Amino acid sequence: MRQKTPSLPTLISLANYLDCNLDYLPDRTDNPISINKLKDDNDKELNELIYEVSSLPKEKRKLVDAFIKWLNSQKNIMFIPIFLILLIPILFLHFN
Repeated sequence: MRQKTPSLPTLISLANYLDCNLDYLPDRTDNPISINKLKDDNDKELNELIYEVSSLPKEKRKLVDAFIKWLNSQKNIMFIPIFLILLIPILFLHFN
């Protein structure tokens, strides 16, 4: 059976419906965030963070990723001292 490739307007409509970016559909990225969300002025801090992380060398991006995964795993902890949250990535980036 011959497979039909969807047209670009169809892919855009699908991405809009699913609220994800076009690269996420064919599994070219693990990041489903749509460009519309990145343009949102309310997410200025997120945009700056994405820019900063994307400008890091690959090994340092892996450290940031590991730290974020660790933070997400700490959801049951009511309080993580702010200095610890700020200090750990700074130490990782400084000494690597």
